[in-house]
Amino acid sequence: MLPDPISDLTARHPAGLFCRKQAFRAGFNDGAIHRWVTAELITRLAPGWYRDELRTRHPLERQHLAEGYFARSRKMPVPLVSGTAALEVLGAIQPQETPPTVLIPWASRVRVRTEPFLVKQVHHLDAVGHSRVRGIRIAEPARALADALVVECLPPEQVAHHAYLTMNSLRLRVGDLVRRWKDLGDPGSQRMLELASLGLLDVESPAEWALFSEVFGRFPPAPDAQVQITDRFRADFAYVFAALVLEYQSELYHADRIDEDGLRNADFRRRGWDSLAITKSMLNDPAGTADLVHGIRLERERLVKDGLIRRPELPRQQGRRTPLRTLVPLG
Repeated sequence: MLPDPISDLTARHPAGLFCRKQAFRAGFNDGAIHRWVTAELITRLAPGWYRDELRTRHPLERQHLAEGYFARSRKMPVPLVSGTAALEVLGAIQPQETPPTVLIPWASRVRVRTEPFLVKQVHHLDAVGHSRVRGIRIAEPARALADALVVECLPPEQVAHHAYLTMNSLRLRVGDLVRRWKDLGDPGSQRMLELASLGLLDVESPAEWALFSEVFGRFPPAPDAQVQITDRFRADFAYVFAALVLEYQSELYHADRIDEDGLRNADFRRRGWDSLAITKSMLNDPAGTADLVHGIRLERERLVKDGLIRRPELPRQQGRRTPLRTLVPLG
C-alpha cells in the first residue's frame, strides 16, 4: 500500500495523480518512488508524474496530466489543451487514446516532445479563446477542431464528424465557427474554412461523407447538403432544380424512426419532391448507386424543363452560409 500522505494526495486529485515534487514535500525521495513503481503501486505517466494504480482510471486522465504538468509553468500566456482532447473535455466526443495536443507560447520549449503530449508552439497564444472546464484549461472549440485537422492530422471526414458533434453538443452553428476561423487565421483554421466552403461541414457522419465523395462525386457537382425542404423537415441532400431529395438512412439512427421517416417523405412528396433513401448496402456499390442517382436527376431535370413537373418553392434557408448550387439544371 502507498503511504497515507501519498494516498491522500491521489485522493484529492480528480484523476488520482501526483508529482515528484509533492512526494518530496511529503518527506519521500526518488528511492521511495522507484520502489512504488517496482511494486506496481503507481505508474509513471510523464517525467515526474504518476498515477495511483489502486484508483479507477479517469476518462480524462491525459488532460489532467497535461494540466498538472503545466500548472506550475511560468510560460505566459499559459499553455492550453487543444485538439480532440479539448473536445473530449467539453463532452462533444467520446474519450480517445491519443496524446493530447498542448498549445504553448512560440518562444517556449518543453522537454517532453513525444508521449504523452503533442506540443504545438503558437504565435499570439493569448489571441486563442479559452476556458477552464472540469478543472482543465482548454482552447476554444474552433481552434480545437483546427488543431485536430492540422496538428493531429486526422482525416477530414473524421474532423467534419467531430465538428458536427461539437455543434450539436454546444449548440453552435457552422457560421459561429467560420467567424472564429477567420479571426484566428492559423493554418488549421484556414483548412477548416476550405472544408466549410465546400459544404463538407454540413455532412453529419463519416458514412454521409462517403456518400458525398464516392457516390455524388462521380457526377459533380454534388447535391446541396442540409437543405430546408419544408418548414418542418430538412433533407440530408437535395438537387433543388430536379426537386430530388436524397436521404442516407443508417441502421443505427433510423432503426427506430420509421414513423418520422414516413412523415418526412410524405411531406416532401406533397410538395412535389421525389425522395430516394440510400442505405449502407447501397454504399457497397458506389458506382451503381451513382448511376441510379444520376439517372433520376437527369430525368427529373428534363421533366421540370419541359414543364411536366413544377419545381417546388423552398422555405427560407435560415442559418445557411453557402448559396444553393443546384438551383439550375446541372446536365
